[in-house]
Amino acid sequence: MQHHRKNPVVKPRLVERPCLEAFSRDGDLHINSTVIKLAHLQPFAGGMKRDCYMHPDDDNRIIKIIPPGKSPEVLHSRKIWIRRMLQSPKALDANFAEHEKFERIARKFGDLKNAFPHLVEYFGKTQTDLGEGMIFQAIKNYDGQISESVDTARKTGGYNMDELLKALKRFAAIRNDGIIFNDVGKFNVVVQVSDADHTNYKFWIIDGINCGPIIPISEYSTLYANARKAKKIWQMKRFIVKHFKHSVAS
Repeated sequence: MQHHRKNPVVKPRLVERPCLEAFSRDGDLHINSTVIKLAHLQPFAGGMKRDCYMHPDDDNRIIKIIPPGKSPEVLHSRKIWIRRMLQSPKALDANFAEHEKFERIARKFGDLKNAFPHLVEYFGKTQTDLGEGMIFQAIKNYDGQISESVDTARKTGGYNMDELLKALKRFAAIRNDGIIFNDVGKFNVVVQVSDADHTNYKFWIIDGINCGPIIPISEYSTLYANARKAKKIWQMKRFIVKHFKHSVAS
């Protein structure tokens, strides 16, 4: 019996930048030995699991770091006993989980910028003097300022509710892969302002694709995934209507 060798499957790469940890064509990871210095900087933002720093060599990128107080082991110790039984500390490693999710959707869809134009671009992992980091696109407004999350925009004010709802409608039209809408909400979506008159906004998913239920039903059931996406969009619309009704750009 003859055995026919299959041609190797070429897996799409997330990046082809020599300074970053990237997906190679055989699926292995290669890590550059350069260590980015962040210890002398202050994070410009932080979430429940990570802090965000501006990239010291490229102000169009940011680096997400897991600080000691938000390590997987610390987060795991704070869970109720049933969650500790169901989840290992590794499951709470935000960098590991998000890297894995980006890898999966990249292999499924290839060019993520075209497949998901509202998803922040991920450039890969890197080493820093604060530990392992993940490098992402910095979403900025027309004036060069970092775009605010929907929640922060509510507090800042000056946003046009009608234009926000139009932007949300465009945002809702993007495809649903069962992953990126797992935890879309006011903290994980930013509003990019494209002009001084606030006549054009764009919503970007910048975090949360690593979150979701312990059992990721949405990744295996299109019906459930679409229902979950519709719920997230409805919650966002309700939040905008409630908190931005008097917030009109000056």
